[in-house]
Amino acid sequence: MRFTISAATLNNVASRLRSVVSQKSPKVILHNVAIEAESTHVRFSATDLYSQMDIDVPVIPEQAGATTVSARILANLAKALHPDSMVAVRLVPDKGRLELLAGHAKYELVVLPIADFPRYDETVFERTFAIAPATLRRLFQRSRYAISLDETRRNLHGVYLTCEEGDQPLLVAVGLDGYQMAIVEAEATESVLGLPGSIIPQKLVAEFSRIPRDGSDIEISLSESMIQFKTESMCFLSRLIDGFYPEYRRLVPTETDFQAEFEAQDLINALKRVTTISKDQNCGVNLTLSRGSMKLEVLTAGQGRADDEIPLVFDHDDFKVRYGVRNLLNVLELMSDSQVTLCLRRNEGASVILDSKDPRSQHIIMPVRL
Repeated sequence: MRFTISAATLNNVASRLRSVVSQKSPKVILHNVAIEAESTHVRFSATDLYSQMDIDVPVIPEQAGATTVSARILANLAKALHPDSMVAVRLVPDKGRLELLAGHAKYELVVLPIADFPRYDETVFERTFAIAPATLRRLFQRSRYAISLDETRRNLHGVYLTCEEGDQPLLVAVGLDGYQMAIVEAEATESVLGLPGSIIPQKLVAEFSRIPRDGSDIEISLSESMIQFKTESMCFLSRLIDGFYPEYRRLVPTETDFQAEFEAQDLINALKRVTTISKDQNCGVNLTLSRGSMKLEVLTAGQGRADDEIPLVFDHDDFKVRYGVRNLLNVLELMSDSQVTLCLRRNEGASVILDSKDPRSQHIIMPVRL
């Protein structure tokens, strides 16, 4: 096997594949990336047995062949090279090494046989549809922060994707972890009508969030247990998360008692200032809403106190509420250039955060007891 590839392309491919590789698996082959030089392209692949990513690079190899090499080492090596440099890649079977040459730098990496690299059998999909990349990216980028990391609630370890039918059918992505929830809607095209609800795993959600907005439509295929998405150069195949997803619409407050409006960036900046005295990234912040201003207060044992204030549109008597700072920032950083409406309830009920520039998304956050 022999081919030449730019360091920038190699870095992009290796870093994306590394996100799929399982570093904790006892099977050493799962720590590796497969490299297969074929007649018209070079294919790079990675798997953790739950998901598999294939990326085709339009490079004409001088000699065909295939092998596997450490994903970690390849990613670190590619990152260290100058992006404008060219990398000559050559398999040396007699030594059991993959040789890479870039300028004066030379690397010889230990390889494992391509025959040991596991792959999914060909899957029969029951449903295939296409969706614009900008729509797909928005749905997952604005809902992924609410994915649960609780090992006892594996059904919440991904984003729930479904089609809600009615007078105006909607494609909906939902993230939920018990403390916060994101519901992001998009107009449903005819191709997604009747789409069954599926829980998309976190690795695939992260990949959806990286899709360029201006590319060609993404092809998505679904079966009862698998999902695949394809672009011109990449194919990602993954198992769906098995389990029952909560009835998320029932968790959205139907009525609120107060509304407050402010610039998201004002609160982001103030939160970062007041939390400098705390070692806890999700420490509690006390908010006092009054006519014309919102006062922020953070108290930490042994470290002191911080106060700040931002302008606010609020036409009620003073109201106090407390949130986890990280939970607030997760939402606000998605709408940093927008005016935000915070819908509040008495008795420490769930609050709703609305983005003036994205009316088809709702973000629900639970207060912390004062």
